[in-house]
Amino acid sequence: MNFNKIKLYSANLAAQISFYTQTLGFELLEKTANTFSLKIGKTVLQFVEKSGATNYHYAFNIPSNKGAEALKWLQQRVNILDWQGMDLVDFSDWNAEAMYFYDKDMNIVELIARKNLNMDRKEAFGVDQVLEVSEIGVPTNAVKAVYKSLLQTFPIERYSGDLARFAALGDEHGLFIVINNKQKKWIPRDDEAHFSPFEVHLKHQNSHFELQYKNGMFVRIN
Repeated sequence: MNFNKIKLYSANLAAQISFYTQTLGFELLEKTANTFSLKIGKTVLQFVEKSGATNYHYAFNIPSNKGAEALKWLQQRVNILDWQGMDLVDFSDWNAEAMYFYDKDMNIVELIARKNLNMDRKEAFGVDQVLEVSEIGVPTNAVKAVYKSLLQTFPIERYSGDLARFAALGDEHGLFIVINNKQKKWIPRDDEAHFSPFEVHLKHQNSHFELQYKNGMFVRIN
């Protein structure tokens, strides 16, 4: 599963543009009075201005062998959010390494090196090695119901989780991280998991889908 485009909402649009384009160096694809779009590898990430917008969690894939190098690169630009004392978090169950930081909307942003994907690079790590948006958080109070609603749209895989407290749906290129926000918060700082609305355009098994997430559930747009 691949996320082609994700639309999020921002309460601090000007600060977000500066952070993503100047601090981190991502390419600005488009800017209007109340929106901007970034090139995050294969994914277009769009922010739309909205007063009172609440935070998100999302992750960007990086090359499989670049965890430690990416951490050094990131430490020169942002404050790392450690988890259990680790700046580079070892997720052995997923055969991956990850690091976390806040953007200017206090979104929990993650860079993750997934070793199963065997996407190694020899060149020094830079922003051009951020490959795609690979996760978007989906807080809900009905994890199993979200899974069943997605299954009615396309045959999404269950990558991990018990479908009660947590479920990762999709594959390592694109995952919906579905959590019961009454039982679980976002690591690494236990941030509240809000029902923050978003839209996603995705590709799954050569078919394209557009979904809207709102009030803890998905609705198909197209």
